[in-house]
Amino acid sequence: FEPFHPGTEFVTFELDGRARVGLCICYDLWFPEVVRHLAWLGAELVVCPFQTSTRDRAHELILAQASAIQNQVFVLAVNAAAPVGTGQSILVDPQGIVRFQAPSEAAATLTDVIDLDAVALTREYGTAGLNRLWAQVQPGDPAVPLPLYQGSIDARRWQLGKQE
Repeated sequence: FEPFHPGTEFVTFELDGRARVGLCICYDLWFPEVVRHLAWLGAELVVCPFQTSTRDRAHELILAQASAIQNQVFVLAVNAAAPVGTGQSILVDPQGIVRFQAPSEAAATLTDVIDLDAVALTREYGTAGLNRLWAQVQPGDPAVPLPLYQGSIDARRWQLGKQE
């Protein structure tokens, strides 16, 4: 219902040799495939700007946490302040812990220093020390069909940053 055109590719870039950043925009966060693909492309931090002025911002905050947990990445979901947005920008770490959340409506400047090694540690030892999502598909596992995408989860392609 919004007057925008969808993108056609996933965007990641290297940030000064320190991190791989993935970009998504607003409603993209509602589709778990977007952040999953950015993580697969090597993103350690996913930045997602919003201009949400509606009551579904509460859902977007939950989606930011879920995306961070599901993909073991930092998620920065930045929302515009009033009057064009509802504020509440949020930074979530790879364990799903909210590092900061801006107040509702009001403009705010928030800073944080993130340790990108937390991404690798979470992937190695698991979320909450248990869930090693990127290690679940092993060589020789049968491919799992994904009819919606006309593809599959295939062990040959499941490794992070190793696209065929």
